[in-house]
Amino acid sequence: MKIESGQVRLFQVDPRTTWIFLELRAGEYTGYGEALETTDPRLFATALSLQVERLTGMAADSATPPAKALAGEKATGLMEASIHATVDQALWDLRAQQVGLPLHRLLGPTLRTAIKLYANINRGTRDRTPEGFAVRAKAAVDDGFDAVKLAPFDGLTRANGQTKTGREALALGVERVQAVRAAIGEGPRLMVDCHSRFGLANALTFLERTAHTRVDWFEDALPYNDMAAWEHLRAVSPSPLVGGETARGVKDLLPFLERGIWDVVMPDIRFFGGVTELNSLSALVEQFQIQLAPHNPRGPVATLASGHVMASCPVFDHLEFQYRECEDRDPTWRERLGYGAEVIRDGHLHLGEAPGLGFRFNANVPG
Repeated sequence: MKIESGQVRLFQVDPRTTWIFLELRAGEYTGYGEALETTDPRLFATALSLQVERLTGMAADSATPPAKALAGEKATGLMEASIHATVDQALWDLRAQQVGLPLHRLLGPTLRTAIKLYANINRGTRDRTPEGFAVRAKAAVDDGFDAVKLAPFDGLTRANGQTKTGREALALGVERVQAVRAAIGEGPRLMVDCHSRFGLANALTFLERTAHTRVDWFEDALPYNDMAAWEHLRAVSPSPLVGGETARGVKDLLPFLERGIWDVVMPDIRFFGGVTELNSLSALVEQFQIQLAPHNPRGPVATLASGHVMASCPVFDHLEFQYRECEDRDPTWRERLGYGAEVIRDGHLHLGEAPGLGFRFNANVPG
């Protein structure tokens, strides 16, 4: 069966967020992939459309994604990595549909079909006061999520970290974290994403100020190129260290895995290497005795693709879910976008038995 056509779809979720999806059609089947959001989504969509032209006429079961950038530091490397990963997702979806299996059974053996999610409350929290974060976190726990994540350090950068502005931003971040813990109680996991805004001094300051507030996940505290600082932080942190969201393949993770820096690694299927690379990572991280929790702050296709891969992962922790990001637009919009294929209930993504990802776009839902 040959790939006959395809298209790229853009959905403006809110003023800051555009979701980019790829469709590849082969006979009665359509395979889907989700791409990285970029600063110029239309330029990216054009580049992705060129791949549709390249793939048209190829057999779906033998077509391959384009090569990734040879050098990760290339200016175009991230775009190339995302194009590769997006095509890879769509091809796996097509292959699973061809053989009539849900993707998780093609990858198997399936260990779970209820994929535990954590609620990322950051983008959906419009009220950025400590109280605003607390309300949002409590709502997520009430909806059945056993873990919530926030990125509380608005305005803090490594450049201003030791200035009055930076110190005030850090102090406010600590207040937000403490307010969330008070709101959700001691049971749920509290996850803190630093977006690599800290230097080592501020990372240690944060840990000192939250010594009596249990932080279960300390994510991207430091820049990835400062291995000495990471090793120091590893030696003293009472909180589990988490990282890897910017990795474009296994090779980017190896320095951290080999040194035992992280307790949890979090690659993103949209540019890590798609289904193929994410699936191959499971066995490797099991050898290093760490957990896998894919980074996933975007739309339903990436959520489903990541969930299907995690169904067979022996060291799966949680999958990220962007909690209520679309509610300003329409609380039901995300669900209706894919005819309800993305089934979220009690803090879990429930995978079905439909072939492939089980997803198709609802043409009646506006972009």
